[in-house]
Amino acid sequence: MAIPAEAPKTTTQGNPSAIISQIEAQGNLVRELKSKDPKAQEAKDAIAKLLELKKQFKETTGQEYKPGMVIPN
Repeated sequence: MAIPAEAPKTTTQGNPSAIISQIEAQGNLVRELKSKDPKAQEAKDAIAKLLELKKQFKETTGQEYKPGMVIPN
């Protein structure tokens, strides 16, 4: 069974906490795919999606994403 290159999608427009959740899920997926075959196209696609989520986070919050980051409500 193939692993999808993307973590499940949720609506994140303007919601930093939701974007963080997606970044964490996508990061876990990237680590899993890279452990199997770091040069596979599937891993590259997952990395591209992770970078896009981090870009979206920065556009929404004005801050770079850092692991373990918590956004106050």
